[in-house]
Amino acid sequence: LSDKSEQQRTSFVQLLRELLSADQVRRVRAVRAPEQFYGAEEMSPSARESIELAVLCIAAAPFTDYYMQVEPDVVVQPGFMKTIRDYVGARDGPWNMVSFSKFGVNRKLIRADKLIRFAEVLVMFPEVPIDNVLWDFIDI
Repeated sequence: LSDKSEQQRTSFVQLLRELLSADQVRRVRAVRAPEQFYGAEEMSPSARESIELAVLCIAAAPFTDYYMQVEPDVVVQPGFMKTIRDYVGARDGPWNMVSFSKFGVNRKLIRADKLIRFAEVLVMFPEVPIDNVLWDFIDI
């Protein structure tokens, strides 16, 4: 919920309540970084995106074993999650990330135990494009 307008955030939450079942609403976690996370001066859109992703990673880490960010308009096909679980279960040896796309940070499955450290690196280098930070983080 990165909108600065309280009215826009409230409208979005209300829309979710109207569109989702009661069970789905209970599983939704709305996350928003406090304004002080963005610093006193105006920051670039890429730096703001880095901060927002860092907050999202930190918020997601305790609730899951794996994290994947996808584009907002993605429609997940039936069986997608089972396919992912089967693939991850068949992996031999340690791993940190599975990439389902060459570009960007979307469609990358990251182990939840790596999310906090990834968030720290995002905050340390907010002006570096997120996908560059991600690949450097994986290479470390």
